[in-house]
Amino acid sequence: MNAAATPLLEVEDLVVGYRLPAPRGAAARHARVLDGVTLELQAGCSLGVVGESGSGKSTLAAALARLPQSGLSILGGRIRFDGLSLLELSEARMRALRGSKIATILQDPLHSLNPLLTVGTQIAETPMVHERISRMQAWARARDLLAAVRIANPAARVHEHPHQLSGGMRQRVAGAIALACAPRLLIADEPTTALDPTVQVQYLQLLQELQREHGFALILITHDLSVVARVCDQVAVMYGGRVVEAGPTAAVLREPAHPYTQALLASLPTATGVAGALPVIPGQPPEPSAPPGGCAFHPRCPRVMPRCRSERPPDTVPGPGRTSACWLGVPGAQEP
Repeated sequence: MNAAATPLLEVEDLVVGYRLPAPRGAAARHARVLDGVTLELQAGCSLGVVGESGSGKSTLAAALARLPQSGLSILGGRIRFDGLSLLELSEARMRALRGSKIATILQDPLHSLNPLLTVGTQIAETPMVHERISRMQAWARARDLLAAVRIANPAARVHEHPHQLSGGMRQRVAGAIALACAPRLLIADEPTTALDPTVQVQYLQLLQELQREHGFALILITHDLSVVARVCDQVAVMYGGRVVEAGPTAAVLREPAHPYTQALLASLPTATGVAGALPVIPGQPPEPSAPPGGCAFHPRCPRVMPRCRSERPPDTVPGPGRTSACWLGVPGAQEP
């Protein structure tokens, strides 16, 4: 990868939130679900976005494709994709990009797939809308895509409905829909959550194979660092609506700089671990409507310092291509 190349996707200081109730005549206030997210992704590369529930991962996935989110609005920042400023595009132009250049796989295909339509109809719809090809051509592509995602007997499966398929097969159908127009960016939001462990491994292997074959960039939203280690070149760790650590996956997992990343890794089971309860992170992630001052992680951090409670930490550089939003990385900062 050419480090000097212009990224396919650039996100800068993205803020997404919802309006809080305010007395009549008072200035409007917003709770920030995303609080200044900054990241980038090169064409053909993969980025894992990881963190606990409530960290803002799924909100980020929806915001990148400008998908409607109930009660949420994009309040600021910039999203630049393939030379286009997405926040400046009309909804009509965004609809033209969704499905053609930016595709999304949602968490549960049983809910994202239409139960009344055959899988062939749902796969064929995307190229018919975006490429204006004939129904016959679109159905031929649907059969080819089912074969590409390793579904046996695609000529028969195109005529089946989602309820007739297993969970793993439905997830593969969702992948076929996403790939129908050869997108440049695929956003997969917790795609293995509803699958059993064996099927999860198979699906992740398939995702990697498809990326190698088709060359799309991948953003994988997950709560599981082991999944990121298996699939992703880069990782972004989110907490309290902010990216608190980012960089090459191998480097971040080998030497995590942020206490939150360290705590996540410590809570993972290992094949050689001793018997007993796994370490847990005490407390709960912050509520967007009542965030703590300073560093959002400070109420749960074992290495908290006085300034962590009052000052938001800047992004530091713990290594090549890496960032960490922690006062511990600032020269002169001292632990208590």
